[in-house]
Amino acid sequence: TTWNFVQTYALQPGDRCLNMMPLFHISALANNLAASLFSGGSVICAPGFSAPRILAWLTELAPTWYSAVPSIQQAVLDQAQQAGDLVFSLDGDEVHVEVGRDVHVSSGEH
Repeated sequence: TTWNFVQTYALQPGDRCLNMMPLFHISALANNLAASLFSGGSVICAPGFSAPRILAWLTELAPTWYSAVPSIQQAVLDQAQQAGDLVFSLDGDEVHVEVGRDVHVSSGEH
């Protein structure tokens, strides 16, 4: 499953994941942590999910991707809507977030 995730999202050594989920969650372990390690990339582990901090994390920490459960995805969209300065676009099951550059997002359901 993890290797499929790496191949599906074409993760590379230069990619950096922003993990906002607790490490006891299977998606955090398999999709975020293990996929990053398998691809040679890196992981930023946030101290937990904080909707008010998500936009700062995306701009300051410069992740190239993140994967999260639907409730976190909704919170990210809500924050972006409130900020009014981010552009989200959907490409298949990937969301591209422009915060000065693209951040690739997965629904976490692979």
